[in-house]
Amino acid sequence: MGDLIGFLLVIPVLALIAVGFHYWLSNRILAIVIPTLVVPLLLPIIDYFTLGYIDPFTIIAVINVAILMLVISVLVSVFFKKHRQVKEQGL
Repeated sequence: MGDLIGFLLVIPVLALIAVGFHYWLSNRILAIVIPTLVVPLLLPIIDYFTLGYIDPFTIIAVINVAILMLVISVLVSVFFKKHRQVKEQGL
């Protein structure tokens, strides 16, 4: 049950990060790639400061977070692209 709650908490945080990058960056590819690379690389740093060492299973978490961040960034990108097209057309 605890894993499910943790997973359900991670999804909105990743979505907010993706929305932030898409809001600040108008280039769609950069707005997908940058959070996909930055967020998983922050995980070992957070792990080190929290535990005092890097957990051996951190690499698995990094891969999982990278995949999740990529999927979420692409989904957010679709909505931002549609929003920017509507905004350019003046509708």
